[in-house]
Amino acid sequence: MIFKKSLLAMLCSTVLVACGGGSDGSDNNPSEQQPVEKPGDKPPIQEEPVTKISEIQLLDANNQPIVNATVKILSSKEWGEEYKGQGSIFLESVKLPVAADFGTASFGTDGNGVLKVDSLMPDQYYVWVKKQNVDTITAFLVQKTNTAQATVVISPMSCNDETCEVVKAVVGSLAGQVMTNGKPLANAQVSLSAGAETNGAFTTAMTDHQGHFKLTFNVSDKLVDALKKANLMVNAEGYNALVQSVAVTNMSSSGNVFQLSQKNGNQQVIWKETFEADSATRSLWQIDQTVDTVKWNLLQSNQNITNALVDKYVKLAPNDTTKGVVPKPLQGNFAYWYGNTSHGNFLGEQSEYDKTGLDGGTSIIDNQGMLTSPSIDLSKVAKPISLTFKTWWEIESVNPNEDGFDLMNIQVSIDNGKTFKTIARLNPLSDPDSNLDREPLPFSNFGFNTAPAMSQQEMISLDEYAGQSNVKLRFEFKTEDELYNGFRGWMIDDIVIQPTQGTFPLYKGYDSY
Repeated sequence: MIFKKSLLAMLCSTVLVACGGGSDGSDNNPSEQQPVEKPGDKPPIQEEPVTKISEIQLLDANNQPIVNATVKILSSKEWGEEYKGQGSIFLESVKLPVAADFGTASFGTDGNGVLKVDSLMPDQYYVWVKKQNVDTITAFLVQKTNTAQATVVISPMSCNDETCEVVKAVVGSLAGQVMTNGKPLANAQVSLSAGAETNGAFTTAMTDHQGHFKLTFNVSDKLVDALKKANLMVNAEGYNALVQSVAVTNMSSSGNVFQLSQKNGNQQVIWKETFEADSATRSLWQIDQTVDTVKWNLLQSNQNITNALVDKYVKLAPNDTTKGVVPKPLQGNFAYWYGNTSHGNFLGEQSEYDKTGLDGGTSIIDNQGMLTSPSIDLSKVAKPISLTFKTWWEIESVNPNEDGFDLMNIQVSIDNGKTFKTIARLNPLSDPDSNLDREPLPFSNFGFNTAPAMSQQEMISLDEYAGQSNVKLRFEFKTEDELYNGFRGWMIDDIVIQPTQGTFPLYKGYDSY
């Protein structure tokens, strides 16, 4: 855990099929997240199964490529151990070899952390990695359903410019493919969550045009027990969601295939806000802020906003190729974004004492912004009901735990906005371990030091407000302090209330006001 300076996972894969979810909108599927395939995306194509892996990208616990490392690979057969993979994604317990068990043959990673390997058949493998003064051993699974030639393996080390250290965390990766009716499914969302213990998803990935995905995780070892009771969630717009129990452990798992089934109709909608020009309620949203230059902005698709602090005070995640550009609206031509349109971040006025560089950016004062909906009539609505929306965010990574900052709160009022109750907070509680200076590193809706992208928010229950006639929603961003405010902020779009069971952890705090 890092404190503020001034204020303080190869197994035989089970093909999982989602079920349920009728078209009347009344099913209680535990997750209905629905990412959208953007125009211009390549159409899904059928591909022949590929069961051998020939390329591995080796990453450390910070998602950084481990370059110029020495690597040895040992299969369970070579080690004389039984390959135990029979239907699990990760092994709940793994017996690891020691360095002496590995042979003399070794590989070297290139400048991108990539190593070419002899075609790896489905099996359980062990990877020994030596970099600088540290060597680690981790387990790596290749499932019998593997369809990709390349994958990613996470080593439980954290490397900075001078040294590497073994991390005290649960680190690993999950890779595979999402399919529907025998075809790859593009733009499906894959997440891992330990529920309230991690406050929802702690890592997320989207499938590419061939349905492939790769996600990584770095979670505090204090959450080991919670991770053994985690959920895998797979969602796509127009498809029944899949939720599968999974024990997340220290390992990498590749070649997992998940099946989604199509819905038989459209999801029933109780209330919706698109922020588009034809929205009858767009002009009725109220904007409030504590700093005039940092606020909720109605972002248009023709706006070009870039974070001016990139490589000066903040860094992009290793897999971020955007050059710091704030994305276009998540759907359609308009969305709301919290930040400063001139500078592309939520820093506001920079402190005159902020001269060191790559310190996350220091404001002269903390800032807060509220975006409040018009009144919503739920007087004739029965529970279950829940809230979802498209989201994108990038904030500081210094304290992703109960003492977190850059808070993203979902609040509700039933007294015409006089008082609000926080019902959900989006900030994950994964508290990753790292020897890096975390001040300039981002945490996004896809995970620690991972590039942000559009995702569908897990359903947030509004059951408490069924039958109420004057409901207002409020989206609050609150930095809490003046430190590490040079990141790109929070975007929301396509807000929907629908008759579906909420599953996202509800906030248990007491900051109603």
